[in-house]
Amino acid sequence: MSWPRAPGPRASCSTPGTTRPRSARRGRLTGNVPRASRGPSARRAAGEPCRGSPAPPRQRPPVSAPARRPPPTSPPSPPCSGFHYDGTDRTFFEGWYFKVTIPEKPGCSFAFIYSVEDPEGGTGRSASCCQVMGPSDGYVVQWAPEVGAYWGARHALELGNTFAAAPGARPPRGLLPEGQWAGAVEEGWQVGPRTHQGRIVATRAPGELASTVDSCRWSYTTRPVTGWGGTRAAEQRSTAGWAAALPVFEPHWQVCMSHGLATGWVEWGGERFEFADAPAYAEKNWGGQFPEKWFWAQCNAFGGHPGLALTAGGGRRGLLGVPGLKEDVAMVGVHHEGRFYGVLPSDDGASVTWRVAPWGEWEVQAQSATAFVQLRATCAPGAGTLLRAPTAEGGMVPFCKDTFAGSVVLTVREVTGDGRFGRTVVDGARSDACALEVGGGPWWEAWEAEAAMKEPLKSAVRLPVESLTAPLVPVVPWPLKPPGL
Repeated sequence: MSWPRAPGPRASCSTPGTTRPRSARRGRLTGNVPRASRGPSARRAAGEPCRGSPAPPRQRPPVSAPARRPPPTSPPSPPCSGFHYDGTDRTFFEGWYFKVTIPEKPGCSFAFIYSVEDPEGGTGRSASCCQVMGPSDGYVVQWAPEVGAYWGARHALELGNTFAAAPGARPPRGLLPEGQWAGAVEEGWQVGPRTHQGRIVATRAPGELASTVDSCRWSYTTRPVTGWGGTRAAEQRSTAGWAAALPVFEPHWQVCMSHGLATGWVEWGGERFEFADAPAYAEKNWGGQFPEKWFWAQCNAFGGHPGLALTAGGGRRGLLGVPGLKEDVAMVGVHHEGRFYGVLPSDDGASVTWRVAPWGEWEVQAQSATAFVQLRATCAPGAGTLLRAPTAEGGMVPFCKDTFAGSVVLTVREVTGDGRFGRTVVDGARSDACALEVGGGPWWEAWEAEAAMKEPLKSAVRLPVESLTAPLVPVVPWPLKPPGL
């Protein structure tokens, strides 16, 4: 199995993330993609498709309806949670990925994927987009070649977009209480650290990838439990190190919430799914385009291990301003019982190796001076759906493939000071609700590689810049803060 290549120059790379690249010619998807991967026919290999209850008739509150205020401010988010656009005229995208898993309904997860391209407007690729991946690998997208109604907070995880405002209402320019937003927006979405709501209808979008339902509505709140690096504010860190504050890698990647608990509902077509304290996850990407090729795995719904959260990803990325220079990098991060077990390619003496098939098999092994992590994941050949992601010339086109129906086995061990294995932290934890992805290419055979971050960036990223500057960030005047921090 392979992914068709996007038009124009090949994308340079980084590690994976929220908005996912796919390769395709604009307007027509090509390549060896089985028909079963293009819509609801891509059911789970075993068991019946996930079903919800009939959706109730829609009732729109008036614009002046009493509003329920968002929950109190959440704990501090990891760095790089804000909107990173710096106003320059270079090609730029930013994308966000939010996932909710409903463990008691096999095959039932939702991923809300938002993106904005060339947010200044006026270019041929300026656009706003919302994709939702739903039960049984279903899919719906709303896309518009306008960005004027998009907004994003510069230093906080707050963003939204209006595709269509309610009669007599103006598109919001910031986070609103739930009822007020529902009365002002016909089609669109808004996200805060805890609040999350939207409604979209299926529209045409670049590339031949059709929606499988005609609409989607959602409203839920999230209680963040673990960011990236730990549960306390002082433990939060950038996924790719302090260099994420600079336009160095293409693209950048940040896990905003490795584990949280979501409560609310989603109306998917004519079905309604309600959930309480369902595992939730959030990440984002930003830059010029997605990697040349990449893989990704994420799971925080392990039976018998509440709060255990895994994120792994790797890609062939480029370095901005260094044409032709690329490197294979990968990382693994596990949060468990208040501790973080992470292996990054910049860690001194760290090793991250992987073998990932074009589709169906993911195997990653990582070791640092303090931790060893191994994961093996598989999915059925017919599982998965294509998703759109940003490319250099084609914009948002089908460029990767995802599934919620992955089976994963995870092992984590401590490593002692002399390099030997110590205590087994996680012994073969299993889940059948693992999110899996491959993208870019095309690649026709298994990708086997070891992370090899190039100097001098490898040594520079290890410098304790983040820990030294973190106390200064709250007191730095707003205009002097880099966008996104």
